[in-house]
Amino acid sequence: MATWPISLPQRVQRDGLAQRLESNTLRTPMEVGPDKLRHRTKSNYRGMEMSMVVTETQLLTLISFFENDIYKGSLPFTWADPIFQIIETFRFLEPPTWVPYGLQYKVALKMEMRVVGTRRPLAASDPWSLGMVETTGDIVPTSP
Repeated sequence: MATWPISLPQRVQRDGLAQRLESNTLRTPMEVGPDKLRHRTKSNYRGMEMSMVVTETQLLTLISFFENDIYKGSLPFTWADPIFQIIETFRFLEPPTWVPYGLQYKVALKMEMRVVGTRRPLAASDPWSLGMVETTGDIVPTSP
């Protein structure tokens, strides 16, 4: 599986970051009574919109990554969740767009992130209290 290029920014601009939970339920109408609801799958996807500022060289790297490494967005890739900095699987929902931003470029990205399992914040007394813990019990430190 491809990995987000290290030469591209690993963090996105917070002011342009938006995440949304996607529905993971299947609704079946019943002849009598309320609809039946059930989970589709254990894995979930979250829609994400984000932006980052890149140099011209980084923009060329992003274009090459999108067109060649992940075949115009048809393949998933790994990258760190922009909020919790935990490695997750991403897919592009549409090709990146960019506009001039001074001597650089502001790139808009629309992706979905596959979330496996459930996370909960660590206890406040934990030295890594800004991090998250997986339900498997593995502690994953993050940087603030």
